[in-house]
Amino acid sequence: MEMKNNRGFLLIILILGGLVSFSQLKRFNSSKQQYEMQFDLEQDRFSRPINFVEKIETNYPNLTYLGVPLSALKASYYVSLDSIDLAKRLFYKSMSDNPFLMYGEQRISELYYTTNQMDSMTYYANKAIKGLPNNAKHFYLKILSLKYEQKGDSILYYFNQIDEKVKKKDDALWRIVLGGIYGDNKVEKETAKNLAIESKKLYPYDNEINLIAEWILYSRDIANTNFRKFNNLMKMEDTNVSYKDSIFSEVVNLIPNNQRYFENYIAFLIRTQKNKKAKEIFENLSNNFSKINQKLVQAIQQIDERNED
Repeated sequence: MEMKNNRGFLLIILILGGLVSFSQLKRFNSSKQQYEMQFDLEQDRFSRPINFVEKIETNYPNLTYLGVPLSALKASYYVSLDSIDLAKRLFYKSMSDNPFLMYGEQRISELYYTTNQMDSMTYYANKAIKGLPNNAKHFYLKILSLKYEQKGDSILYYFNQIDEKVKKKDDALWRIVLGGIYGDNKVEKETAKNLAIESKKLYPYDNEINLIAEWILYSRDIANTNFRKFNNLMKMEDTNVSYKDSIFSEVVNLIPNNQRYFENYIAFLIRTQKNKKAKEIFENLSNNFSKINQKLVQAIQQIDERNED
């Protein structure tokens, strides 16, 4: 009798040991997958071959060590493989795997945006920001949905809640906000102009941000015409100096707060040895803009050094 009990006990130990080993093996394999997927998650780029994607475990464990639902990551890979229906099912599953992170809601909202299903996009964008409000991507999706609904005043309400550090790093967010408030009568003109000026200071070399900001500050026609003139100047040789000088002068005078226009004008003047004029315009540039191209600063300094000699 005692021997049978011992055998039974040993059998239980062996079964438990096997289960533990199986569990550890699954966790080990998952950790190897997670190590590779972490880079994709950080870069927000989900492109892997189908054989890698199919092996991703989503049930045990069902979360990464950071709490991200593995089913949502697997779904993101399926989106890149154009398996949209399968991706949607996994996104829905991920919402119950971790109902607090709102990652599944965020990802499926992004998916609905790319497929132009704006009502569904808005529904999940609202869920994401309500469940986890202090998240830049959730703000981004909310602002996209408000732009679709043409609620410029609400865009500003949400934009003002975003951390200043995020605003200074997220150029895509500024494009959405500026585009959303442009031409919206519910947004006060002075508020829109102040935001446009701030965007130009933060992103002086971003063509798209500057162009939309200039739609707000001047007009769409003026900004677009000036932008086309500038692009033509950049393609033009320096052979007809006086003509190119006059067009550059028109461009910077029409929109005097575009740093890129001014810097390229000064560079042209230095190349064509109009140093006195270059220095005068540079002085204006340095008084009105805080971040100036260092190569241009050095070029002006070299002119001063030559004059001293």
